[in-house]
Amino acid sequence: MKNSEKRRSPAWCDRILWRKGDALSQLNYRVHMELRASDHKPVSSLFEVSKVKVFLKDKQNEVQLSVVRDLDKFENEVMPGM
Repeated sequence: MKNSEKRRSPAWCDRILWRKGDALSQLNYRVHMELRASDHKPVSSLFEVSKVKVFLKDKQNEVQLSVVRDLDKFENEVMPGM
């Protein structure tokens, strides 16, 4: 049987990826075969988080503004006719 004749979902669509060491433990993995909007197999997973990083809101806003400014600058530099 040729590969194109197979009627199964691509392998990547039934995976949930996370990095080892992210302080996550997978508690549950489920395939939702009852959902038929696509030929892909929708999946879900439940994780337990054992460590949470706390971010300083002021620092987060500062970094976000910096990224937006840099993006605006880049977009202006690559505009045609500039």
